[in-house]
Amino acid sequence: MERLLMLMQASSFSRVRETMAEAFRTASVPSKLTVGLLLTELPGEEELEIMKNTKGLMYLVEPGTVWEKVHRFWQGEAFVLMLSCDAVFTPSWDRELQQMQQKTGDRGILTGILPWPGDPVDAVYSIAGEKLEGRTLHFRQGVPLRYASASHLSAFLNPSFAFGPAPFFLKADPSAGPVFLQAFEDRWVLQTMYAPVLRMKQPTVLEPVVLPEGESMEHFARHFGMDLVSGLLSPEIREGIFTSDLQVKMTVPLAVKLQEGIRQSTIGRNNADPLFVTAYLPKEDSAMPDEQEMAHFRRLAAIERLTLLCFAKPGAIRKILFSHPNTLEFKPKYCLAFRGEGEADDASYDILNHFFLLAAGREKSPDHTHYVWVDFDYMGYPVYEGTALNWESICTDRVCLGRVGGCPDYSMVSVPEHLLDELCREVHAMCEEEMRKTGHLPEPDAVLENMMEKNPAWFELLDLPGRRDLLSLSMTLWGDEWGRRG
Repeated sequence: MERLLMLMQASSFSRVRETMAEAFRTASVPSKLTVGLLLTELPGEEELEIMKNTKGLMYLVEPGTVWEKVHRFWQGEAFVLMLSCDAVFTPSWDRELQQMQQKTGDRGILTGILPWPGDPVDAVYSIAGEKLEGRTLHFRQGVPLRYASASHLSAFLNPSFAFGPAPFFLKADPSAGPVFLQAFEDRWVLQTMYAPVLRMKQPTVLEPVVLPEGESMEHFARHFGMDLVSGLLSPEIREGIFTSDLQVKMTVPLAVKLQEGIRQSTIGRNNADPLFVTAYLPKEDSAMPDEQEMAHFRRLAAIERLTLLCFAKPGAIRKILFSHPNTLEFKPKYCLAFRGEGEADDASYDILNHFFLLAAGREKSPDHTHYVWVDFDYMGYPVYEGTALNWESICTDRVCLGRVGGCPDYSMVSVPEHLLDELCREVHAMCEEEMRKTGHLPEPDAVLENMMEKNPAWFELLDLPGRRDLLSLSMTLWGDEWGRRG
C-alpha cells in the first residue's frame, strides 16, 4: 500500500479533531497516512499539545483553500485525498480507496457525493448538472451507485471529496477555472466511486460554477452534452451517469438477494394489494419522454412486486410499451373536468388530476385494495428488481402522502379504495366552486388543507427527508442490507 496525504479544511482544530482521530483509528496502515489541516483559527495551548503528539499531522493557519496549499503539505505521498471535516470512515478505508482507484487506471480520480444518514440509499451519488443559467452551472445530487460493480465516469468533481494520484492535485489550480475542466484538459478521468467506504454526517452542497470562455470549455461541452448557448443539458449530465441506458451497472450481492427473499416471506401481511398508476401526458400529443424520464420509469416498472399501470398519449405509447406492456392509451374522459388558464392552473390541474387518474385505474383494474399515484419519473435511484416491499407503511385505511419541510409531496399518493370516490367528489366540488368564483383552479395545498379540516381521519402525512422518498419506506431500511453496514 502506498503513502497517502489526506487534506481537510476547518475553522478550528476542535472542529476537525474527531474526524482526524477516526481516520487514523480506522486506517489499515496508519503509519502510511499523513494528515494536513488548513485552519482559520490558531490552536490553543491544549490543542497544540495534542497536535504535537499526533504523528503524521501537519497544519497551517492562513487564508485560502486547501486546494491551493497542496504543495505546502505534500511530502512525496503517492496519493492525495481531499475530504470534508464531516467525513465518517469505514475500517481499512485507505486500502479500499487505493484498490478502487487502481481499477480505474493510472489516471483515474475518484469523486462523487458521499451519502449521509438522510439519504434514502446508502451509496455514493453521482454529480449531476441541474441547470445552466447563462454561464453559471448549478449542480445537484445525481444517481446513487447502489450495488455498482465498478466506478462510473463523471463529468464533474466534488471539491470536498476527491482521491487519486498526487500529480493531479499538485497541478490543479482553482484560480485558473473549474478543476473538472483542468482534469479534462490533462486527460485525467473523473470517476464516481462505486462503494461508500467514506460517508458524511451532513449533506453535501455543491456551489455553482461559472464556466469560462474558450476552446477547452467548448470541447468539454460537446463531449459531455451541454449546449452553452441554449443552456440545455443532456440526460447524461442531468443524471450524472454516462452509460448507454442511463442505468448503473449493478451486481446485486447474493446475500442481499437471499435477504430480500427471506424478508418478503416474513413481512407482516395487512392484505394490501395496491395498484400503482402513472401517466405520461405532455402538452403536445406527439411529444415523447426523453431518456432521463424513461430511465426513471424503467426502474419503477422493473420492480417485480409492484403492479404498475401507465396511461400515455398516443404519440408516446409505442415507446413506453417497449419498457412496460401494461400501458394504456389515455382518454380525456379520465380527467378532472376543469382546466382553467395559465401556468398556475396547469400546475394545479396536473396535481389535482391524480385522483381522477386513480379512479380510471380502478376502472381498468377494479380488484385492488389501494390505488397509488406515482409520478412517471419517480424512481431516481437504482432498485434491486427482487426487492421486498412491505405495504404496511404506506397502504393503510387513510390517504397517505409525504411531507418535506412542512410541504406536501404529491409525487406519490396512496389512496385506499373505499375513499377514492369521496376524494374525487370533494376535489371536483372545490374546483367547481373556485372556478365559479375566480375562473381559476384552487391551489392543491388549499384543497388538501380543506379536506383534512373536514375529514381529518382520512389523511396521514409522513415527514420525509426529501421528495420522492415515500416508496422507500416500504423497502429495506438504510444500512440494513447484509454486508452493507457502515
